[in-house]
Amino acid sequence: MCAHRLILVCLLLLIPIKVWAYRPFASTDADVVAANELEIELGYFNWERASGKNSYVTPQLVFNYGLTNTLELIAEFDLEHDLDGKSQPVDPGLFLKKVFKAGVLQDSEGVSFALEGGLLLPSAVAGENSTGFEAIGIL
Repeated sequence: MCAHRLILVCLLLLIPIKVWAYRPFASTDADVVAANELEIELGYFNWERASGKNSYVTPQLVFNYGLTNTLELIAEFDLEHDLDGKSQPVDPGLFLKKVFKAGVLQDSEGVSFALEGGLLLPSAVAGENSTGFEAIGIL
């Protein structure tokens, strides 16, 4: 009897069913905020120890503003606090994200595709005082 139940469970697991889920993203997804709307995202709280000094980073703040229904402006930064009470902005950036192909994230069929690129701005951290550029393709 136990073997029959095990076989039944295995067979049920093999039946394809439609599910509704949204995976967590380590970075970003291939969707943008609706035009003229603002979305605020909070990242992780981090405790860091480097060079014998403890500090903590409050959640990364990300501001997404919809310029059109396929284009958004993104501003992001972290605030690092040492245990002496000193705070400084770290890892600031200013980006644009464009959806080139609407897909399931836009309630359409298929895979969504977007590109995000922009400036990595100077940080308050010693030795990180220059600008850079970052671009990614997103499926």
